[in-house]
Amino acid sequence: MAASMHGMPHGGDGIPNNGFSGHFCIHFLGSSTHVSGSVDPEHQLMVRKAAGKIGEYLDNASPFDIVDTFLLALNHKESQIIKMSFTHAKHNQIEYFLQEKDRITGIKKKSNYDKKDTSGLLTLDIPIESSIYRKGQHEERITITFKMKRTSVKEPWKIDFIEMIS
Repeated sequence: MAASMHGMPHGGDGIPNNGFSGHFCIHFLGSSTHVSGSVDPEHQLMVRKAAGKIGEYLDNASPFDIVDTFLLALNHKESQIIKMSFTHAKHNQIEYFLQEKDRITGIKKKSNYDKKDTSGLLTLDIPIESSIYRKGQHEERITITFKMKRTSVKEPWKIDFIEMIS
């Protein structure tokens, strides 16, 4: 059974006097957090990775889910998932992000998507306001536009190109 677990104990001392302060959470596919009651996208990605189902997930994901997966993969320095998010046409951009992932300490979306029906589309631009945090540098606010592409309406969405404007 595939699962994802926090790397560090957190929270209160639920079992007093056992020499362990805090607890670990284990997440399964579709499970929700005990605080917010919502599904945690980062843990869901890692559950899929543990199950060997990242490729299957990406093959059926919306373009918005592909962008979210890419951002999570970049935050978690998941090289293989970064590669799987792109079309093969933009090898130089893949290499850029594989090198940059070690300098990036975090990337956060500051805006939500303007989601629309994409069922008949082959290309789509998804702009998001973001903050990038790099080692030894201040927060950089940028607009990232994900240029999404697929070869037919039955094919999976992939990132074809990423534009970043400060």
